[in-house]
Amino acid sequence: MSESPPTVAESPPADRTKAPSQLVAEHLGRIIGRLQAEFLAGSAPTAWAQATLAKLRTGDINDPGGSPTSWQLIFEDLPESLAGRGDGASKGERVIHQVLSLYAVHQQGRRPYAMHVAGRSVGRAARDLAWIDHAAQANAGVVSRFHRLSSTTDESLRLGHLRSLITMLRSERVSLDHAMLGRDLYQLLHPGTRTRVQLRWARDFHYRPPKKTDDQQNDTATNEPIKETQP
Repeated sequence: MSESPPTVAESPPADRTKAPSQLVAEHLGRIIGRLQAEFLAGSAPTAWAQATLAKLRTGDINDPGGSPTSWQLIFEDLPESLAGRGDGASKGERVIHQVLSLYAVHQQGRRPYAMHVAGRSVGRAARDLAWIDHAAQANAGVVSRFHRLSSTTDESLRLGHLRSLITMLRSERVSLDHAMLGRDLYQLLHPGTRTRVQLRWARDFHYRPPKKTDDQQNDTATNEPIKETQP
């Protein structure tokens, strides 16, 4: 009697209360956390981590179905709500594969530096890159690349801009939160959440809090804070 094909494990009940973009981020955090730990561990990467990252870099970023290296990473412990049901990859599966490919590009040749660091959005990473060696004015090329990346609604163009930006980040050893990137890429696929991502990235890239004068710092220290009601 032939064996039954493996099935996608059912997600814990708690997963059903979470947004799909959050599940994508958590799944990527687990996968990339293990990959990075094994790549940076000891005196040399583990054979598994080195081979996996090499294959992810050279595979087709748009085709998770054609990348055997991605299959186990994507589908092992994948939340049920992210699993596809038809012949094509689901949005969640597609984004997970894309981010794994991008992380592999980012980490290439950067041992012992961790290129996946929690809390560093695309906007923040791009801002840090733009101001490296530019004390008076941000690097115009990085600003232009970031604006094109943030404003496009075409998925293929977005991935092209993102891969170029990540190559630039790698050259300067600027890290990025790839789990957060997965959340953002998933939300960018939906018109209802796209502008939220664009606004977050824009703030992280452009917002620079004004420097306080000595008088303002003294006022803050001596006066009672003003309570405001958020709209």
